[in-house]
Order: sequence, then C-alpha cells, then structure tokens
Amino acid sequence: MMLDLNRVASFVAVADSGSFTKAAQLLGQSKARISFNVRRLEAELGASLLARNTRRSVLTDCGERFLVEARQLLDQVERATASVQQSSAGLGGRLRITSTSAFAQRAVLPVLADMAEAHPDLSIEHVASSHLCDLVAERFDVAIRLGELADSDYKAARIGDYALQLVASPAYLLRHPVRSTEALVNVHWLAHTHLSDAPWRFFNSQSMTESCQFVRPSRFQADSAEALLDMASRGLGVALLPSWLVDDAIAKGKLCTVLDPQHFARQPIHALYRNSMYVPAAIRIFIDQLAARWALEETGL
Repeated sequence: MMLDLNRVASFVAVADSGSFTKAAQLLGQSKARISFNVRRLEAELGASLLARNTRRSVLTDCGERFLVEARQLLDQVERATASVQQSSAGLGGRLRITSTSAFAQRAVLPVLADMAEAHPDLSIEHVASSHLCDLVAERFDVAIRLGELADSDYKAARIGDYALQLVASPAYLLRHPVRSTEALVNVHWLAHTHLSDAPWRFFNSQSMTESCQFVRPSRFQADSAEALLDMASRGLGVALLPSWLVDDAIAKGKLCTVLDPQHFARQPIHALYRNSMYVPAAIRIFIDQLAARWALEETGL
C-alpha cells in the first residue's frame, strides 16, 4: 500500500496543533480538505488515529504509534526533496525563521538578505515573535531565542552571547537614585512579559562567584524589548536590556547605566531546530552565517 503524503502531512498537522482548524491554517488548506485527508488515511490504514470532540482532537493509541513513523517519513521526504533542490545554482525549498523583532533587525534579517541574494530559488519567511513557539506545529525551521533555555525536545546550536545593561533615563535617576543593588527595591521596574515572574541575578562586585536573587514587582510589562527601551527612555522606570539594544541610547544621553554591567551574567543566544536525523542545508548555512555575523558584532567589526 502506497500512502498519500498529503494525507500523512494533514494528520501530523492535526496531531501537532490539536485541531483541524489550526492544521488547515498551518498548511494553507481548507478545513474540509484536512478532514477528508485524515478520514481517507484512517480508511487506508484500517485504524482510528484521532478521537474527535467539539473542541479538540486527541491521538488514539494507534495514532500515537503512527505519528512517530509519520514524522520520520515526512523528514525523509524533506531530506530527499532538499537534496534534489540543492543544485549548483544554490539552495532551494523553504526556510521559515522566527526571532524577536529587535534581534531580527540587529542580526537575523541581514543574514537572510544575504541568503536570499545568494540563493534565488530559496523561499524565505521571517516571523517576528517572542513567544515560545512549537516549531513542529507552527512549521518553523529555526527559532532564535535569547537567554537561558528551558528543557525541550529541540536541538540547540549556540550562536553566541551578549551582555546586559540595567538602564534608566537621566531624569528618572535624578528622582530615584540607585547606588547599590539594595536600592533596587525602591525603583519602578519595566519587565518583559515572558520574564516577569523570574528573579534577576546580581553578582557581588567583589566576587563573580557569589550571587543573590532579587524578585521585583513591575510597573510596566511588554512582550518586546523595543517597548521596554521606549518606556525607559520616557522616564517610566528601570529596565534590564541587551547591551546591543541600548548602547546607542546611552551614547546619545537618552539612557544611563544604573549599575556596573559586570553585575549581570552574559546571556546566551541559541538557534532551536527540530530534532530529526537530517538537518537541511539551508538551516545549517543560516545557523553558521548567523553565528559568524554575531561574532563580528561582538568584536565591533
């Protein structure tokens, strides 16, 4: 029996997203077509793969077993397709990347522009987002994430790291001077939404091996570093932001450094991608070029 790969892909999309509606959106097809593909696949296999209700579709025992093989099958097809599309003229196929908007402007988009120029047959898409996406369900090839990573099933390639700066406007610091970490209890915090419940770690100025934690309430939250930068420049409070984002504002006098940057641990940058046996050439090249570009950024070249 020869399985229809479109039907297999429809099933995997439903399994990953949890609904026919979301699967249809991910694959750019109608809900009716996705439903038809899954029904036909179940008929061909002679087994029920999904248990459906009004809100969500969940895997049956057979569905869970088949999903593992189905993903491997689609990975093999993607590998075969990529090997054909990668000709002497350059890369082909699709490359879908997600990162924060700020880091995209700084490093990701220049790399993607170079790749688009070098490989005209490669279709590239970038999605600016800071939420913790599901690479499989949302069909991303690579997600760039800043800061420490939580445990996940994805592979992670280290791109580099960056320093942090605790910043506020000169006007704010006149009203709320900060001369020690203890004084931070009195400031107005500007916090990233996804990090608002996490404590910040401060290193002792005499010993980089000792640290303490400071849990802060926030006056303002946002899901983008650019919004926090803007609010800090307006004198709303204190924000902990990447040095590469605030250096220009500090040089222009719009922001001041609140504490010595060495109080804060450098943060890693990772490229997350799916844990499959084969990594397409476009993904490998993107990660390598991004790491090389960031190394140049860090050296100031």
